[in-house]
This record gives sequence, structure tokens and C-alpha cells, in this order.
Amino acid sequence: MMFHRPSPFYTEDSQPKDPDISLRDLFDTSLLRQQIKLWVKEQLTTPYQKPFFPIVHHDEAKIEFKFDRPEAFEQWQITSDNELKCGYSKCELLMSKNKTAIFRGYLDQTVPRDGKTSYSGLCSMKSRRRLKSFFRPIEYEYWAKFTHMVLKVRGDGRNYAVICHTPGFLDVTWHDYYSYPLYTHGGPYWQYIKIPFSRFYKASHARILGDQWPLLVGRDVENVQAPIVSMAISLYDLNDGPFNLEIDWIGLYQNNTHREEFAYESYKPPNRF
Repeated sequence: MMFHRPSPFYTEDSQPKDPDISLRDLFDTSLLRQQIKLWVKEQLTTPYQKPFFPIVHHDEAKIEFKFDRPEAFEQWQITSDNELKCGYSKCELLMSKNKTAIFRGYLDQTVPRDGKTSYSGLCSMKSRRRLKSFFRPIEYEYWAKFTHMVLKVRGDGRNYAVICHTPGFLDVTWHDYYSYPLYTHGGPYWQYIKIPFSRFYKASHARILGDQWPLLVGRDVENVQAPIVSMAISLYDLNDGPFNLEIDWIGLYQNNTHREEFAYESYKPPNRF
């Protein structure tokens, strides 16, 4: 028995129908032409024009994200459960008069009575993926040359989470990420928070995984490990109410005296099948 699979193209009367279009028109109207041009431009780029990251010396730092101009905010997007139609939390990311980023909003963990949502309460700011031709992500592989992530923030006393997204090749790893708590003091003073990459723990769907592997170890076929493609900062303390986090910059730091490779046990659950 054969099953009929409708075409994804629909007419005005909502009936599936294959589009009658020539190959030339399909090539001209699709993104294929644009992506091929972008790929050719990438291939013609000389090695001297490509970014080069030499050996990083001790006590050397590099600012990765600086929020001093409006164009910098185009690299970030905000997410809340209200935007996802599964909650009532709201958040926004805007530029202050001091040329810093203000991540603020209201966390509301009230679960909607829709019969589908089990829990709620999400406010996050995430960097957009930088893409090459054919929508290939630009990976932050050079972050492996550094030992720490450094943030200059001014918080409100609430707890946040710094997240590094590492989606793998398989669909079961698309939601994998590494996280570490970000504790703010509150008050008018700035904080310089230095987080070793060896302290980030692996998680997925807001759950810490039992199978732990260090961050920034490069591609590993056996463990389906992938480099970082984006990062995020999310509210983490599970307390309803307003929040306000001011961010000046996010950067990287190298400390040659830091010898720790991974702070947690690499426990692999037994395979019972």
C-alpha cells in the first residue's frame, strides 16, 4: 500500500498542488543564486584577509561583544515564554545612555491553563548565529585558545546563567549547551566576572546531563561534541518579579597558570540495551 503525501505548496483554496515553474525561474527566484555568489566570494578571499588568531599570551584579553553602538544589538535576540505563547514573562534588550546593554523585564512563572504547558518562566538574550554561504554557521573555534570568559556587568542581586550553545550534527544534540551560574551583587558598582571554561557543565532542555564532557575540546565524532555557535544570558533564580542586568562587554581571557581541564566527573551511563 502506498500513502499519498501532499505537496507543501498550497493554492488559494487550500488544495495541495505542485507549482508549475521552470528550472530557470526556480534558480532566479530562490536563494540558491544568492548563496552561490556568497560562496564564490568566500573562496576568492585571500588568506591575508581572513581573521588570524596567533598564540595568545598570558594575561591577554579580547573583547568579543561590546554594546557601545546600535549595530551591536542587531547581533542579539531576546526570548521569553510570552513570545513563545506559553507564559507571561516579558523582557527587552536596549541601549543605555552610558552605551551599555540593559537586559530587563519581568519574570512570571504562572503556568497557562492550556492543557499543554507544564512549567513556565523564561527570559533570555541570545546572540544570533553568524552564517556563511548555504547557511553554514560560523563557529567560535578560536575560543579554545583562551581559558576564561570575562563579563563586565552591573546586576540587581538576582542570579543568571551564562550559556554556550553547542549543537551537534545529530538532531538529538541540537539543544545541547554548556552553562554556568552568574551571580550578581546588586548596587551601583560594576562586577568583573571571570568564569573558567573548565567549569561549564553540559545540559539540555534545562536539565543537567549525566554524561559530562569538557567544553571547547573540538569536534569529537564519538561524543558528538561541537564548537560554540552562539551564547546567551538567561534569568536563573526562579523568582517572580522584575529584573535588570546592565552589560558593558563580554570577552575572553587567557591564564597560563590555570591547569584545570574539567571540574566534573566524565561519567557515562551504562548502555542497558
